Parts: sequence; structure tokens; C-alpha cells
Amino acid sequence: MSKHNITSWVQKHKSKLLIMGGFVVASVGAMLIINSMNVGKEPIFPDTTKAHEKPLGILYPSARIAVSECNPHLKTVNVREHLRNLPKGQFPSEKKIAEAAKSGLELIGQTIVSEHSRCYAA
Repeated sequence: MSKHNITSWVQKHKSKLLIMGGFVVASVGAMLIINSMNVGKEPIFPDTTKAHEKPLGILYPSARIAVSECNPHLKTVNVREHLRNLPKGQFPSEKKIAEAAKSGLELIGQTIVSEHSRCYAA
């Protein structure tokens, strides 16, 4: 396509291009606003690829771990209980296998990470 053809096409479709550009900018802005409002909450679109169907919270009652040793310049965040994929050649401990069995989970190449608090630089 020659430069003249591109220029004439853009001139011909200028209003449609501006409208579509506005939709793109508005859509991205809306997604950013929704994402910022949803920080620390459940995801809007939950991950449906998880291998388990039962919530892991039944393994540990809502136990909060206080991190008093955390530096005052650091923030503390509570990490929820979750499954972690293990590297090849590593296996879950007998304790974690037993905990998973109590809730009907089978750990294949995974382990259960207990709920804990973590410090991070703010």
C-alpha cells in the first residue's frame, strides 16, 4: 500500500478510528479502576484451572500468625493457605499428605503451604 493510499484511508475513517481509540482507552481505564478497587479481595475472575474443588481453609482453622519481629519500616501481609507446585524430584512430606487426605485432596507434585504472615518492604 502506498503512502497516499494509507493517508487517504485514515482521512476517510478518521471518526471511526477516534471512536475506537476512545473505546480502547475507556476500557483499559475501567479495568485499571476495577482492579484497584479489588485489591486484597477475591479475584473478579477466579482461576478455574485449580486441581482441587474443596477449599483449603478446612485444613487450618482461621489461625492468624502475628509477626512482631517485623521491622517497623516493613509491612506485614497475611498469606492464605494454598497449594504449591514442587520441583521435579521433590515430594510432599508425610504430614502434608495426611492433612490433604483429611480434606479429600491428593497431592501429586504439590504440597500445601500453611497460612502465614510475611514482611515486605513498603
